[in-house]
Amino acid sequence: DGIRDYKVTGVQTCALPILSSQAYIPGTTTLVSSSLDAGGQTSNGVEAELGLRPWHHFSPYLSGQYLHATIDNDFRVGNDALPTAGRTAVQSPKFTGTVALAYDDGRLFGNISLHYIDTQYSTFMNDQSIPAYFTSDMTLGMRLRGDRKSTRLNSSHLVISYAVFCLKKK
Repeated sequence: DGIRDYKVTGVQTCALPILSSQAYIPGTTTLVSSSLDAGGQTSNGVEAELGLRPWHHFSPYLSGQYLHATIDNDFRVGNDALPTAGRTAVQSPKFTGTVALAYDDGRLFGNISLHYIDTQYSTFMNDQSIPAYFTSDMTLGMRLRGDRKSTRLNSSHLVISYAVFCLKKK
């Protein structure tokens, strides 16, 4: 009776990543594009989310994801190969999650949420990574009486524990 919405999803995918590369021909302004086959990739995971009906105008929400994404093949270019088979896929955080709380009494409304994104690799060799980080969002508002309009204040990314663009050696 108190559960508003729930969802659990299992995911398994196999993909063939295609890398795109662009470079200028030396001494010219001619840009050349090429595509490289990066081999196969397998992703297995599960997602779950739970939202409850409002209780005294408050309603909580939880969601989470687990992802195991690996590169299936070594990355080959000509006669050379990088030993990438079995490594974690680029930009594939193992865990992500959100905790949120919303309030709505018909006139005043708002919500606050906290998001977690786990460490993720930024190279095929898994030798550089983006550290895990948190972000937070908040919305506050008020509906005007006798009108469907509302005044709203939004703020995104209130808290960031690490700079996302800072690469860290493994």
